[in-house]
Amino acid sequence: MHPILKDPADVIFNTTVLTVEHLIEKLDVKVTKMTIRNELFDCASYPVIPLDYLCKMLEGWGISSIVLKANIEILKSVNLPAIAYLPGNLEGLGVFIVVVGISDDFVSYYLAGSGVQTESLKEFEERWTEGVLVPLEVSLNQSGEELYLENKEIENSLKNIYKGSVRIIDNFISNEDCDFIIDYCDSNELFARSKVDIANGQDDIVHPVRTSYSALIEDRNISALNNLYSKVSQFTGSLVNNIENIQCVRYGPGEQFGVHFDSDITNRRLYTLLIYLNDNYQAGETYFPEIDLKITPKKGRCLMFRNVDESYNKILHSVHSGLPTTSGVKYACNIWVRYPKP
Repeated sequence: MHPILKDPADVIFNTTVLTVEHLIEKLDVKVTKMTIRNELFDCASYPVIPLDYLCKMLEGWGISSIVLKANIEILKSVNLPAIAYLPGNLEGLGVFIVVVGISDDFVSYYLAGSGVQTESLKEFEERWTEGVLVPLEVSLNQSGEELYLENKEIENSLKNIYKGSVRIIDNFISNEDCDFIIDYCDSNELFARSKVDIANGQDDIVHPVRTSYSALIEDRNISALNNLYSKVSQFTGSLVNNIENIQCVRYGPGEQFGVHFDSDITNRRLYTLLIYLNDNYQAGETYFPEIDLKITPKKGRCLMFRNVDESYNKILHSVHSGLPTTSGVKYACNIWVRYPKP
């Protein structure tokens, strides 16, 4: 039991989990993400993972390693990749990183959520705690998890099943209705900075993970929207009363919605239908990182996917993001269908 973690699905946001996944990939050791996540989630101190726990876990996969307190000169001499610790990210918490390259002037490292970063050696040295986990040797004949092939098959099967369930329906609504929704929200000045649901019973908050603007359309009697509610009800097999008020979203250049789930314990969202209202902009795709699926926006296109399974647990593969636009303004509609209260 892990009292700090409210939802096991959040394991995929844990920076240590992402860091270890990247290390295993760089070492080319056959361990599935499913196994990595289960091992780390089973740590008694999760979501905080000590280096010595990581060391023992890696040993179980045939990777001998050592934890050192080293200065920068020693770090230059060790075999890379290696895990290091940087204190104080934006939330005030430290993070593990994977050091992938170092020279006399620069350090390159993988930072969860941001990818590979490069900074000056001096800046890195000022922030680094001098703690490092160095993989010493990978036993080529004995490395990886024991049931890798079986687990990989299960992992791939689950991905493919979910990927096959994602629906793309072109011309879900007409161009005229797309234009009407945009004009209605703009002319009524409904747009305000988007917020995120923090899932603890408090009000939604503005958060840097979501930089778009949103407009909630509360009038359900508008003809175009009334038809849309009926169509959503038909496609999902749900009662109209279980469909939330339609939310229109607007993304300017560089604005985005980072990786997130649509469903949580407070909103009970069974399905998401995302309707793209225009396509005269660049980028701004919808991306599902767990199944490596990227959806290109097209005016009138509907993207439909399920958020929870039959037991109403979050589906890990439903995690997604709205990638930033590079030019132009993107408009879309979020339509969420809730499951009935138990």
